[in-house]
Amino acid sequence: MKKTNFYVALALLTIASLSLFAQGKVEKTAKNTTIQGYLMDEMCASMAVTKGPKIAMEKAAKHSKSCALEDDCIASGYGVMSEGKYIKFDKNGDKEALALVRKTERQNHIMIEVTGTNGEDNFKVSSIKEIADNSDSKNDAKKSETHEHHKMKMN
Repeated sequence: MKKTNFYVALALLTIASLSLFAQGKVEKTAKNTTIQGYLMDEMCASMAVTKGPKIAMEKAAKHSKSCALEDDCIASGYGVMSEGKYIKFDKNGDKEALALVRKTERQNHIMIEVTGTNGEDNFKVSSIKEIADNSDSKNDAKKSETHEHHKMKMN
């Protein structure tokens, strides 16, 4: 009888543990996250992040609207550069980001706030909006970044 009670208790404990684990996982994946940073296309961001977090953020701030609207940059998709890390958007986020780039009056320093959930290989965007950039040299078209892929096209 004692062995039976032990096995029943063990089975109930196992089921309760699995149930709690599953609930924690669902809450974690369903939780919305909000990120602030600079909107950037993946092609340019992939080059910027190789320079280290500080330089990546400087390059993201100077990244120009005209570059983000080039065909190759649009095709690469968009994401947000935040704290020196690039976070790639899902297809919906790419569409929303492209609409935002087309609409903005800023020539660079395109600071955004994006809300969504972390997916396996991208950020699933539920909303994206442009926000104020409080940096010292914002919106200075003369300080726009000249990108390496632009130089390659010219040669």
